[in-house]
Amino acid sequence: MTLLAPIPTRTVQPRTTRGRHARPRGRHALRGSAGTWTYLALSLVVMLWGCLVTSRHVWAGDWPIHLATVREFAADPAAPADPMTGEASRSPYLSPYMAVLGLVSALTGATPRTVLECAGLVNLALLLWSIRLLCRVLSPREGVAVLAVVFTLLLWGVSPLEWSGVPQLRSLSDTLAYPSTFATALMLLCWTALLRRRLAVAAPLFGLILLVHPFTAVNTALGVFAVIVVHPRTTLRTSALFGLWVAVAAAWPYVDLTLLVGEDAGFSEVHSHMLVNALGKYGLALIGVPFLIRDRHRPHGRVLLTLFAAATALIALGVLLNRMETARAIPVLVLASHLALARALGDALRRGTAWRAAAVVTALCCVAGLVGARAGLARMWPLDAMPKEDRHRVWRLLMPPEGYEFATSALRPGETVLAGTWWARKHVMLIGGYPLPSPWPYPYTPTWKARHTDGHRFFDPSASAVERAEIARRYGARCALGHDLPPVPGFEKVAQGPAGAVLLCQASDEKIHQEGRQSPR
Repeated sequence: MTLLAPIPTRTVQPRTTRGRHARPRGRHALRGSAGTWTYLALSLVVMLWGCLVTSRHVWAGDWPIHLATVREFAADPAAPADPMTGEASRSPYLSPYMAVLGLVSALTGATPRTVLECAGLVNLALLLWSIRLLCRVLSPREGVAVLAVVFTLLLWGVSPLEWSGVPQLRSLSDTLAYPSTFATALMLLCWTALLRRRLAVAAPLFGLILLVHPFTAVNTALGVFAVIVVHPRTTLRTSALFGLWVAVAAAWPYVDLTLLVGEDAGFSEVHSHMLVNALGKYGLALIGVPFLIRDRHRPHGRVLLTLFAAATALIALGVLLNRMETARAIPVLVLASHLALARALGDALRRGTAWRAAAVVTALCCVAGLVGARAGLARMWPLDAMPKEDRHRVWRLLMPPEGYEFATSALRPGETVLAGTWWARKHVMLIGGYPLPSPWPYPYTPTWKARHTDGHRFFDPSASAVERAEIARRYGARCALGHDLPPVPGFEKVAQGPAGAVLLCQASDEKIHQEGRQSPR
């Protein structure tokens, strides 16, 4: 007989975390930790690239209009002038994003240029963070976010497009500080909040995006539509909250949202370039389309597929109706493909020869994308270190064959200047003036059509000298900058540039200006 019976023991099972976003344990915990450090390292490399690009202080594309907008808010935060015309009118550029930057410039004394450049780095960090948060909704594995960042920067095409709202490497080297980059990050955050059913966060973000960059707001709305289609029970509440915040956005005093839905042929013509050589610009991203279809039954897989389909339908409809501005939805197609591909390859549970082959093909496509976007890397280096022919290739949207610096000293910030070429108009904006006509289609002020017509008429060879003088008087233009300009009554040549470029200014004012500079101190 045993005096001491053995004490019965109970095997305690380890606690497990349930749910689709359970934190990986064991081997997968190590993978998660390694993925986190890999993501941080990649983010640091990308931020270093952004710092080097910013340190060159060389920008292209729409930089002049965004700089002018910050300048207007810095000069008068309560009543900024239209950055394109100098008139007291509403403008879609006068967004809360620019208002904050202008206020920072006014309060700190930093130049608008410095504030805008620093904002570009903040935008880049926000974009990296938003990609990670969205990927965490799709998969708990950090490797998905790592791949998504790589694909976002590289996996577009062998001849990638330089355009605002296109967050690939080459384009970002131009557009870091643009409202579109800030809005793209907010779009990803809005989608993340929506997928997490945090409507109280998603709806205000949509209202802000609508004011910051309306084209990105349309893309964000495609994501909202995809969620509603897949989860129709949320339709009423989602529509009500988003509608409420659209109404709140409409109360912003500097932007008239009703002007954003108007029709203007100039916008369609400008955006048609996005559809030229589409395979060269976006073809590499097609590698993710099979995974959109294959993984449609995974969590949020149907949302990604619906998003892709909705964007495709919008673009196709725009082409049929000759409204090429719908091509601004192309980044949504590409991002949906990127996310599906990143989740498929980053899922550590899927192994096998077929998946390794897919990874190799994807890596080769990324290398091809890097070669196509190499100009984005070249822009890290000082401009003076490049041969002249390489400058125009790398910064083809930055500088004309010949510059207009010769006219800078004679022009005054805040004045209207008649400018005969696109480059001359951008130069006028860079120094703080208002070009006539404007460099871009601008149907947001009642005087735009008249300004556009009169500005082009001034430089028309068939215009008479008296007609030119009348146009200059009508808009209070003291100077005219162009090429091979004929005589204008009351104007005289004050500066001569290369390739026939010339600056004409009103004779009396310029003579006084010159005499003041030449008088002894």
